[in-house]
Amino acid sequence: MKLTSVAIAIVAAALAACGTRTNPDFCCSDLTSCGNSGTGVGVTPCTDPTRPLCDDNGAAGPPRTCIADIGGQCTGPAECTNPERPFCIDNRCVQCEDDDPTNRCTNPTPACDLATHLCVGCDGPADCVGDPGGAACLDGSCVDCASSVDCTSAGLPVCDAVTHDCRACVADAECGTDGVCDRDSGACIAPIEILYVRAGATGSACTAADPCPTIAGALAIAGTRRTIKVAAGSYAEPTLRIATGRTIRIHGAGTTQTVINPTNSNQEILFADTGGDLTVVALTVSNASQKPGVACSGGRLTMRRVLVLNNTAGGLSLSSCAVDLVNNIIAQNGAPGAGFGGVSFLNIGAGNAIRFEHNTVVDNSAGTGNFGGITCSLVTPIVPLTASILYGNTGATQIGGSTNCTLSDSIMGPPLSGTRNSTEAPMLDPAFHLMAGSPAIDRLMDAPSTVFYDVDGEPRPAGAGRDCGADERP
Repeated sequence: MKLTSVAIAIVAAALAACGTRTNPDFCCSDLTSCGNSGTGVGVTPCTDPTRPLCDDNGAAGPPRTCIADIGGQCTGPAECTNPERPFCIDNRCVQCEDDDPTNRCTNPTPACDLATHLCVGCDGPADCVGDPGGAACLDGSCVDCASSVDCTSAGLPVCDAVTHDCRACVADAECGTDGVCDRDSGACIAPIEILYVRAGATGSACTAADPCPTIAGALAIAGTRRTIKVAAGSYAEPTLRIATGRTIRIHGAGTTQTVINPTNSNQEILFADTGGDLTVVALTVSNASQKPGVACSGGRLTMRRVLVLNNTAGGLSLSSCAVDLVNNIIAQNGAPGAGFGGVSFLNIGAGNAIRFEHNTVVDNSAGTGNFGGITCSLVTPIVPLTASILYGNTGATQIGGSTNCTLSDSIMGPPLSGTRNSTEAPMLDPAFHLMAGSPAIDRLMDAPSTVFYDVDGEPRPAGAGRDCGADERP
């Protein structure tokens, strides 16, 4: 029989009048059981006091059904031999006495229902005090965090969306719209400590709402705000000199997204002067011609994820300073007449701590008798250079000047020297990243390294072992 449109309307109205009713027998105690129900609901407890127990697994009948309490009868705890129901209350063997942490329930039903003395899902953080699962309540379970608001440790500021554990930050976006992530410590740098720079801006306060147009402008007013967050763009700057007593972090938007060039050729771009402490992260330093792109003289220089490119008087000039260089690309610096190409270590004494790890130093050049890759002169302590790529640099040799600069666990251009090194071509693409089949991939399976990210901020290692150089091939 074919219904008319009027009949269909009458039937629909009748059905609507009937309404719907929640199934009083249905329950699920944890997210896994609820997910298996096919209903899309969250944790659903049993509310009928005559059927207070949720049989998630179907031990007494259909799964996810509210049933009567099957706890045994008792006159004392000695009669409650089931370890899942160790307490005797009102002549019933039950799961819990109260919410005291010493006898509390655990995930996925971490709270004690004081009416039935059965374990149920948590309703809020009060149910999770002292719970080994964590102090936050999420979908009936106690977890380390429900959101990053619950993460109060400076080094673990982010709530992982999958595990709901507090962890270190790995990207600026995890520190809020205006925050900065310090990858080494895992801590977020708060906006109150940051100066903001954006290409084309017109501000002078260097706040997130009123950014400055230049890094030099932010440096001029830096006081307690010692981190300069530089948005993506190209910046022409005078020498950014960090003098005695100053500690400054210049933090770009990405290795190739933020680019700093000199305003004139007769200057360095970045300079850590005597007593100054400069950290540079995630940007490019390029096109200095009569002075090196980056210099450190008597100060301290830390560089992470920096591209030092096309500085014709040399890439990095490091004299009598402490240096911490990790995950940097130093490429195409120097010239046929230059005193050095990629990196120059000069007058490094016992008090100058040096870290040089997972760097890519390629295609730099120096004049006859000079060293195209790494130059060491008047270096008295052993300076270990590890897990790096030193290749394609033209000059006398890839590295030279002092045998105290030792290269190990690396890919290097001939002639071969150092320990556990190889002269195989590293196979780099035009952006100085590893190509498939590179001998640098997984090379550091046995070599010590604690670096857990690469020049792009991607996880390291990605395979069986860490890769040599700044890039970790996914």
